[in-house]
Amino acid sequence: MKRSLLKTAALTLGLTAMLGFNQTTHAATITYKIKKGDTLYSIAKKYQTTIAALKKLNRLKSDKIYAGKTLIISKDLNYDAMKVKVNLQTKTGFSFGLEEPGKYILLYNKNGYYFTRIEVLDANSKISDVKANSKLYLSSTGKVTEIKTDVGIPFYKNAYFFLHAHNAKFQQNIVVKRVDGKLVRFTIHFENKEASEGITPQMIEMLQTIKFN
Repeated sequence: MKRSLLKTAALTLGLTAMLGFNQTTHAATITYKIKKGDTLYSIAKKYQTTIAALKKLNRLKSDKIYAGKTLIISKDLNYDAMKVKVNLQTKTGFSFGLEEPGKYILLYNKNGYYFTRIEVLDANSKISDVKANSKLYLSSTGKVTEIKTDVGIPFYKNAYFFLHAHNAKFQQNIVVKRVDGKLVRFTIHFENKEASEGITPQMIEMLQTIKFN
């Protein structure tokens, strides 16, 4: 497994340097006083979050909000990204391991080109910066396309964004979302072959079991 993980790590060696995000330990609770004409959609867009996340934080049962009330945008999320431990339930034929602090690899054992790189990001990372640099990384693969997150697959639901790029040989997806309060980037790499129709969905299923310690 170590050799396979090292091979996969080499394939993605430049990712951290290209994206250039620090992993630190501080974050603050952010609130917003609702103004006349505001909607959950407009506030979510302004603060680069999601309607679902705002409703969950504020225990809202509907999309109705009222001027003068205070809305929690994000809670105090103090964690050291490099010390967060990631676990998930692996299926037969796959391996999961630590690449380096804060970064993990889910690998298909028979073909190292099928893998997902899981990176725990600093809680203070600006989604706009993460998105811009993720697009830059994917541009080396091919034309970058943003895909709607409501594609009917639970894994993509409520993600901040879902980006895709491909060429004649392989495809890559980057998904950024919060899981259990942690900001996580998933880089999913798979070959542009028919076999992907069976392998990639299995990886997605495993990613939905992710837990943090």
